[in-house]
Amino acid sequence: MNRKLLSVLAAGLLIMAGTVYLAYPSKPKSLVDTSKAKYMHCPKCMKEKMYTPAGIDIPCPYCEKPLVATTESVTKSGSVPSNPYSQLYMLVFVEVVLLLAAIWSVTRKKSVDGEAEFFYFNCPKCTQKIRYRPHQIGVMAQCRRCRKAFVYPECSHEEYVE
Repeated sequence: MNRKLLSVLAAGLLIMAGTVYLAYPSKPKSLVDTSKAKYMHCPKCMKEKMYTPAGIDIPCPYCEKPLVATTESVTKSGSVPSNPYSQLYMLVFVEVVLLLAAIWSVTRKKSVDGEAEFFYFNCPKCTQKIRYRPHQIGVMAQCRRCRKAFVYPECSHEEYVE
């Protein structure tokens, strides 16, 4: 692997590690002010009980996850609170896509001359304009439109087009 690729990978992984460190959710926070809370529910098993200030620190008796305080019943409203990790997932997903784009841009082959040299001719059967490179002269090929087989011809300098 070359230095550019390693540096892009290292920088991408450091950025993702920083994002995970900063965006990782801590103890589930109550969705509302605890003075207005009426219910407590478990975000994993969706069991619910009435709110008590002493009960907020007690984990769910069914799955041992911390309870979250809300103002209305989750079972009555039908709305499920959002996943606390959803923001983290989205940020890391965007960073992975950007890292893959950076890796692609570092590893792709770049044109040496800026503009490559191409020759053009028309298909003998359907007159489709066909582009080819000098190293393809004399090679058998097939027209994409009509599937007619042909050999790439040699071009004189008058027929050369950039």
